[in-house]
Amino acid sequence: MRLLDPRFRYLRAVATDVGATWRRFGFDSRGNEKRRERLKQRIAEEASEGRSATPALRPLVRVKASC
Repeated sequence: MRLLDPRFRYLRAVATDVGATWRRFGFDSRGNEKRRERLKQRIAEEASEGRSATPALRPLVRVKASC
């Protein structure tokens, strides 16, 4: 839709519901919660096995530690 289209309706930024916009495009905040829970479980399992962190997190930990 273009700005000159008669169906276009301008909304002030204050009236914009960002959450509704994200939901309209398929975002589900519960997915983030589930992902975080899976990550916590995986880290706990690796800690119980004697490994320090997941491979994806190791480089970030090393970079932060060296700063």
